[in-house]
Amino acid sequence: MILAPLFLKSKWPEAKNWIGLLISIVGISISLFSPGAGSNNLELGVLFFGLTSLCGAFGTLAIKPLSRIIEPRFMTAASLFIGGILLTVTALFFELELDNFYKTSFLFILFYLAIISATGFTIWNQLIEEFSIHRMAAYRFLIPLCGVIESALFIPDESIGIGIVVGGTFILFSLRFCAPKN
Repeated sequence: MILAPLFLKSKWPEAKNWIGLLISIVGISISLFSPGAGSNNLELGVLFFGLTSLCGAFGTLAIKPLSRIIEPRFMTAASLFIGGILLTVTALFFELELDNFYKTSFLFILFYLAIISATGFTIWNQLIEEFSIHRMAAYRFLIPLCGVIESALFIPDESIGIGIVVGGTFILFSLRFCAPKN
């Protein structure tokens, strides 16, 4: 919402967008500083959350003008393919234990996650093409919220504390100010 007017020359956010952004920031702050059991290395988590948000914002800024000339599905496939190559090359520099790699259950989960990621990114890129960045920016705040909920569901030592509940409520409420009405 803040970078789009600077880089894409779009209109500045309206007052209701600023209110939604501030409510989301408060919600994320509450979530980050009283998350729940099992949350170690809070400073590193905050740093990575900030970097992830910044990278996502610049990615959205790059996708918006490109979506006028390149089909979003092709753009998604190309970016996931290039990212996969970069991750594979990076993995070559680390010692890996591949004992579990060839198990059927591991390959099934790997394939399932690849399909989910590709589908999610394709839908996201299509929505960026159709809606304004201001409207889509609000939904980016749901990513860490869903990540925390999934962590609590799948990681044994994680749990959802009161900070996540209160912060998540703030984030969901902020969508009222930023999200599309229809």
